[in-house]
Amino acid sequence: MEEKPIILKEHIQDSIKISKLIIENGLEGKKLSQVEDAEKNRDIYNKYISPALSLYKSKYNNMSPNMIMNEFLKNYKVKNNLDNYLSKGLKFYGQKLVSYEF
Repeated sequence: MEEKPIILKEHIQDSIKISKLIIENGLEGKKLSQVEDAEKNRDIYNKYISPALSLYKSKYNNMSPNMIMNEFLKNYKVKNNLDNYLSKGLKFYGQKLVSYEF
């Protein structure tokens, strides 16, 4: 029986789409709180990024791109006996939006 991959090409492509939305909508490096244009940035985020993340999560069992990558790394670590390494998923707290986090 062939082992099913933990992370699929489709996961990566869908994550890249979210990253591109961040860049295309001018949110790269922008803050969503505690700055003068935070409200504008949040409006753009809520209009474009949030729906894309919701769609991603509904497609992938309520998992965000970060969660899927973390699961992949955890499983890779176990499979390859890499106990000396740590994998940790980081949550987005709205401090600064960067496309590579997605």
